Amino acid sequence: MNVLRIDVYEEDRTDAGHLADAFRHAALGRSVTLSITVHTRAGELMESIEEHGSDLVILSIRKNSKQLDGLTVAQQLRRWDVKLPLAFVSDCSDYAIHGYSVQALNFLVKPVKVADAAQLLGMVLDSGRHHSAAITVVSERVTLRVPVASILYAESKRNRIVIHTSNQDIPTYMPLSRLEASGGGIASMSSELLG
Repeated sequence: MNVLRIDVYEEDRTDAGHLADAFRHAALGRSVTLSITVHTRAGELMESIEEHGSDLVILSIRKNSKQLDGLTVAQQLRRWDVKLPLAFVSDCSDYAIHGYSVQALNFLVKPVKVADAAQLLGMVLDSGRHHSAAITVVSERVTLRVPVASILYAESKRNRIVIHTSNQDIPTYMPLSRLEASGGGIASMSSELLG
């Protein structure tokens, strides 16, 4: 059975509970187990995604939020990972248009209906994007999340490593041992290049 990791950025615990319930009901009858984590602060969300990855991030957009706005957090997440599935939730459908700027999968209106949660869950499961291992690297003072599956090879020149992916070359100064520890066959590819 698949485990789908969903991270929710929502400062209102009651709203987060209703959202989680809608997704749990939507998952009934599917061969998937949900792991839903609610974050009330942007920093804890970012740390969690960096450490554990995520299959779907749902961000709340509130008119008078005390915390960092979900759209701003989504823009930061897009700098890390351009393919990370994002969705927004709000009590006002006027915000839906903002999802296009960060390629959000969907926009949910509170209170979230089980049918809407099921539709989004289906989109994530059908995309095949879930369960992709990734490493986090700092390149040119920007933190990026690089899916391991997209890494073609890595080369090392003195203290600098260049990670070659299917769509970009990423220079970084991380230790080669950290790249090799990320798995996914990177160790053998990088060793061949360096040997």
